[in-house]
Amino acid sequence: MYITKKSLLCRRTAAALACLVMLLSMTFISPMSVSAEGEQSVVLDLVVLYNDSAASYYGSAVGEQVEITEPGTYTLTFDCGVHLQAEQTDVGITGLNNLTAVYLIDDNVLNLVTLDSIVTAFDLTYDSIKIDGTEMELLNHDERSGLKSAGEGYKIDTNGPINSWEDCQLAEDAYTITDNHVLNFTGFENPQVIEITFTVTNIEFAGSEEEETTEEETTEAEETTEAQEETTEAEESTEAAEDTTAAAETTAEAGTTESAEEDNSGSVNLRIILIVVCVVILAGVLVLVAKKLKK
Repeated sequence: MYITKKSLLCRRTAAALACLVMLLSMTFISPMSVSAEGEQSVVLDLVVLYNDSAASYYGSAVGEQVEITEPGTYTLTFDCGVHLQAEQTDVGITGLNNLTAVYLIDDNVLNLVTLDSIVTAFDLTYDSIKIDGTEMELLNHDERSGLKSAGEGYKIDTNGPINSWEDCQLAEDAYTITDNHVLNFTGFENPQVIEITFTVTNIEFAGSEEEETTEEETTEAEETTEAQEETTEAEESTEAAEDTTAAAETTAEAGTTESAEEDNSGSVNLRIILIVVCVVILAGVLVLVAKKLKK
């Protein structure tokens, strides 16, 4: 009974320690934005910012959006027939004219849900830009960061690929810019649709390193628990073997004493002793095998 109680106590203690480690891990993991599939994600919007003095409109219109969970290639479109709202059409905005910029931004930042994005890194390259189905020439396809400092971290706000102030990614003859930073596309009369394809080359979510560390600590705790259980079972096996040996020695001693007292039946008693010793040892071996099988 002593061995069984000791085993039960050790196993319960090890299980309690494992549960405590898991609870502590859950306590210190920061809540993260997740997609429907449970992955961390960020939603990007394609935004067109107007600079139209004729319509006295300097606001923005939002096009398609995409959820990003990992590096990959994505395409977003702004279609004036779909994405212009009454706010723009009521003042005379009808197309992609008199712009300040066309850019990508975190939907939560745009809608003031948060000041910063849930990423610590976000790199991308612009693959293609099409206006009304015509592919425009780009200056380069260089990898760039899409982050700006914001709040206590960073926000995804790419500033482009089209910007009347700086770093416009279109070839220089594909657009014109006035002194008031009003941009218009060359060769298009009231363009309606812009399609931007880009590749996210690197994205890191805030808290991912801490989560990996927590998982490693949990794994180490589980391994430690298993090692403790194996050690406990090894101790039990050793104690069982010692008990078996002690029993065999006791039986042998008793048999030897009886043999000495009964000279006439010495040969018979010796055989009995040997049989008893073999039975005890066999029983001990069966106990060890049974414990191994249970493990």
